[in-house]
Amino acid sequence: MSILATLLLLVSQTASNPDRVVVAGSVVDADGKPAVDVTIALGDDVPILPELLVTRASAVVFRPATALRRERSGTGGEFRVELPETEWTGLQYRRPFALWAMGPGGSLAIRPIPGGWPADGVPIRMTLARPESVRFLVLDLEGSPVAGVRLLPARIRGVNLPDEVAERIAA
Repeated sequence: MSILATLLLLVSQTASNPDRVVVAGSVVDADGKPAVDVTIALGDDVPILPELLVTRASAVVFRPATALRRERSGTGGEFRVELPETEWTGLQYRRPFALWAMGPGGSLAIRPIPGGWPADGVPIRMTLARPESVRFLVLDLEGSPVAGVRLLPARIRGVNLPDEVAERIAA
């Protein structure tokens, strides 16, 4: 077989690799304009299973999600993120992912990506929400306000945040 034929065969096998699944789409700002150079992070969305809980002295909390892939949106807001291979769990389903878009000033978008996302899945569009402030009052056990507290969110819309997402929007 000639070298050219061998190279063409390898390229065609790589291009049609059914194990390689890419989520593609675009991210726009709250006004519908392409969001350029936005961080796109793919996190493993941790299902609620007992072995994924972490016990702390004060409470039982969820294990934080992990950022598995990071990309940047292009000049038209477009992005492509390759999904890692996943294995079947003992419950016979593939663990889901969550795609996070993190824009300027704390703007954020989330898109759950279910396990088993097809290799030819439709392009998705993510819209960054306008940042909003939320007021919290942290009290001690006696009901007195506590000063200088840093709040680190753990979940948004029922999805666990990867540490790097939580750190960007912590207060």
